Amino acid sequence: MGMDQGVMAIMEYQLFRESLEYGSCPDGLTPGLRALWYDAQGAWDTAHEIVQARDDVMAARIHAYLHRKEGDEANARYWHRRTGTCFHESGGGVGRAHARAHGLKAIPAWHRSA
Repeated sequence: MGMDQGVMAIMEYQLFRESLEYGSCPDGLTPGLRALWYDAQGAWDTAHEIVQARDDVMAARIHAYLHRKEGDEANARYWHRRTGTCFHESGGGVGRAHARAHGLKAIPAWHRSA
């Protein structure tokens, strides 16, 4: 990722974070970002429905995150295996650190739909 793309990713991430204050999910987000938006709003079921309907690596990563967050470690392990990522026995809570460990640290520009 070049410097310009990195700056754009940070800007996109900031816009995403700001959108959490809105009453509805913003238009133009990819399915993965919509799922994360709904999860941040406390709508786990909606987030899960979005990623459940997808068959791509990012959806599977978010799927793993959602199941880890809900405490369903067996299901989280399954989704981690599908993406080739590791399920870490941290014993701690999930959240930003867990998301960062699974490639969700920033929202790149290519994650938004055209």
